[in-house]
Amino acid sequence: METRNDRVAGTARPPRDNAHRLSALSQRRDFPRLSGRFFQMEDFHGISVIRTWIYAVPRQQGILQRMLGYGSFSASLLAGGLVAFRPDVVIYLSSPLPGAITAWLVSQWHRVPFLVSVQDIEPERSVELGLLKNKTLIRVFEWMERFVYRKADRICVISEGMRNRMIAKGVPPEKLRVTYNWADENAIRPLPKAASVRGELGIEDKFVVVYSGNMGYTMADLETVVDAAKVVQDDPDIHFLLVGEGVRREPIEQRAAGLTNVTFMDFQPLERLPLVLAAGDVCLVIISREGTHVSVPSKTYSVMAAGRALLAICEDVNDTARVVREAQCGSVVHPGDVAGLAQAIRSYREYPQQAAEQGRRARDYFEQHFTLQAGATRYAEVMQEVIEEAARR
Repeated sequence: METRNDRVAGTARPPRDNAHRLSALSQRRDFPRLSGRFFQMEDFHGISVIRTWIYAVPRQQGILQRMLGYGSFSASLLAGGLVAFRPDVVIYLSSPLPGAITAWLVSQWHRVPFLVSVQDIEPERSVELGLLKNKTLIRVFEWMERFVYRKADRICVISEGMRNRMIAKGVPPEKLRVTYNWADENAIRPLPKAASVRGELGIEDKFVVVYSGNMGYTMADLETVVDAAKVVQDDPDIHFLLVGEGVRREPIEQRAAGLTNVTFMDFQPLERLPLVLAAGDVCLVIISREGTHVSVPSKTYSVMAAGRALLAICEDVNDTARVVREAQCGSVVHPGDVAGLAQAIRSYREYPQQAAEQGRRARDYFEQHFTLQAGATRYAEVMQEVIEEAARR
């Protein structure tokens, strides 16, 4: 069962062979396109997808609208889960907690194991980022969190740090499995700079620093990137390419007004991501200070797959920093450290062979640990584990 991200449905899958039949349940907000049908069946790369309608919550939603959105989401998941073929295991991906409870209900209906894949620890993350402040709503979500963790047969987490945090919250260690996120090793490969978007942007001969991703509330340190661009603007060879969209893009563009060494680019289709990353001599991964020590953004693996040096803006205790250190594939700068970021970029500019070597290490480490095949195999092993346990009961 899948929630908001079609990319998850396209990649988070076990090996497709005669032993696996896959069905994904997702939402669809464009209800009129369903032609009067509540459900719509699709085939997505060999996966049977059941799409159901949900209420589209406006961006600036209040608590009532947010709860209505969660309610419609849960109801649609329940309806779709009951009409789906009987699975051997129900997997819930992503973070809305009401949907996780619905997924558990579906597993109970079919009398099969229930597996949860946790990308973010909620509501803890939303509270620490200041996105969730209503105390009543926080208590409700905390109850849901405890309920889901108690009922899950296995809980997959994306890093060792997240596993440790879950244990600290009282989750039994035997329930937890680390299943790292990944990138598609065939879709994203190291490409020459000449094959990138440099030509269409007129920055062929520059030393390019690339950020590609969300420009939302959690990416609070894009300000540090722009401020570092101001510091290094005396070097005409250094250029910043910031690719993406989000509620913070406009204020970031305003902050960069007048800088000739910063280019903004709209969010690009997934198939163009390799061309964007290939433009970089180094690529940025940015993580806000609050509540994300256990997070490893998926773009980390995309950068590594592209064979580019990784310049991470995060705390030293963050799991992303741990990956960078273990792979020896980049550098780590603390959030808000404008001088440190500027110095790191100047150093890469002065010694480009260092960036190239770290990029090669990034791809090598990626191929050993974070490929789609490796991730799919890990999930398949966890699923087989709970299925065999259920058969022995």
